[in-house]
Amino acid sequence: MLLAEHENTSGPESAAFLALLLFHSVRLDARLNELGGIVLFDDQDLNRWDLSLLKEAFHWFELATNVPVATRYHAEAMIAAEHCRGKLTGQTDWDHIVSAYQMLCRLSPSLVHHLNCAIAVAHRGDIDAGIQMLDSLDCRGLKDRYYLWHAAQGSLLKMADQIEEAAESFRTAWSLAPTTAEKELICQKIDALRAHDRT
Repeated sequence: MLLAEHENTSGPESAAFLALLLFHSVRLDARLNELGGIVLFDDQDLNRWDLSLLKEAFHWFELATNVPVATRYHAEAMIAAEHCRGKLTGQTDWDHIVSAYQMLCRLSPSLVHHLNCAIAVAHRGDIDAGIQMLDSLDCRGLKDRYYLWHAAQGSLLKMADQIEEAAESFRTAWSLAPTTAEKELICQKIDALRAHDRT
């Protein structure tokens, strides 16, 4: 906060960076369950969010976006802001999130950003387009060892009701996941697929 408020370092980029940190800090207590397992964003308990900190995050986000400046921190803060707003209201603006990921892919291209952009496109309602985006990524061999690629594929295939294919992707993701917590999270996704298949 000192950087964002100091006369020599204040400005829209510092405000965007602070907003991003605050948006993530809001959810710290909700990101893990009692056993230390990862809790996905959609499953987090709002009662464990720091809503006073969330108000502060939106304050700095508004300061950051009041000027025509675009940095990777603006894009990341926009994504975090839209997810938090959607959690509170029950209505997520996926158009804004897709636009922010597209900006992020231009300003700071990375495989993770492209994966998340494909997922956001699918959530916007363009499931086939999201799958095509994922398939078109040049993974340069990462596909063979990068569990998040397969986890993203599993999520998209589930959205497309391709349950068996989604389960296979999640099993591959499980085999490549580097930590116990991530493997347990993927197991939850596989269990959810089995429950879906029984309905």
